[in-house]
Amino acid sequence: NLFNSISYELRRVNAKEGLQYAEKAIKLSREIGYKKGEAEGNRFGGINLYRLSQFDSALVYHARAENIFVELKDEHGLAANNNNIGNIYLARTALPEALKYYQKALAINERIDNQADLANNLTNIGNIHSNSSQFSEALKSYNRARLIYNRTSNRYSEALTLGNIGSIYMSLGDYLNAMENNQLSLKMYDSLGDQSGKADNLVRMANILQA
Repeated sequence: NLFNSISYELRRVNAKEGLQYAEKAIKLSREIGYKKGEAEGNRFGGINLYRLSQFDSALVYHARAENIFVELKDEHGLAANNNNIGNIYLARTALPEALKYYQKALAINERIDNQADLANNLTNIGNIHSNSSQFSEALKSYNRARLIYNRTSNRYSEALTLGNIGSIYMSLGDYLNAMENNQLSLKMYDSLGDQSGKADNLVRMANILQA
């Protein structure tokens, strides 16, 4: 578990070393017959390989993780693994495949009432629809995600989602709603002291006023 935790924490700062810790977790888990640890080791190995842009190898690791999660009937792990696979296909701009795996993760998290990860799935699905110019579908997903973020007091993710909603309204030519959502997002970022988020909002608001 410690090897896996270190692997996960290293994913954004040193993915190569993160992969090494995942391999240590897999090796030790196999030696002691700890299936959960082996599944997570493969999942975290896949995440680190994704960060290294080694997408084919990442998919191999996630496939191994999926087999073990299914064997263990671990729906939390299976949902997270599907979301990770969706990220890989998104990085490859294979949007239909990415959407399929995000929706698989969403269905599981809805079934087990995993609200935090459910909101993340909805955000990812909203991003796919937005990139595909399916703006009404994007709004549905973003609005559902925003409600969950609000209910679970995840203010940073709520602020980000409000900005996404504002961008969709901008694309639809609904400048009033676009401005309103960006203003709400700006206030939230301000309360969080997030200068980068505020800057993004101000740029979007300037674009709305210019349109």
